[in-house]
Amino acid sequence: MGSPIPKTRSEPANSEPANSEPANSEPADSEPACSQQVNVHQAKSQLSRLLHDVEAGREVVIARSGVPIARLVPWRPPSQGVAPPGALAGEITLTDDFDHPLEELFDSLAT
Repeated sequence: MGSPIPKTRSEPANSEPANSEPANSEPADSEPACSQQVNVHQAKSQLSRLLHDVEAGREVVIARSGVPIARLVPWRPPSQGVAPPGALAGEITLTDDFDHPLEELFDSLAT
């Protein structure tokens, strides 16, 4: 077989991009401690490798003309402590005069 395909057109196959940082040994559920920035073209051509970095707990920032526009971060499922909308339907009742103090407030401001 031929030689491995380089990660980008200007990099040898076994080198890291100049703007990447060393791998982090923190667990994947903590905040990413280091990130690398790539341009849009690099992100498109290296998506599989960037996703591998994200799976390893590293953050990837995608920039256009050096200006960050997006962030790839590890997926974290939603917290189990948050109830879905409508979960308390029928559990909370309001009296007919619950807004009565507001009427008094607005009346006092109008005079």
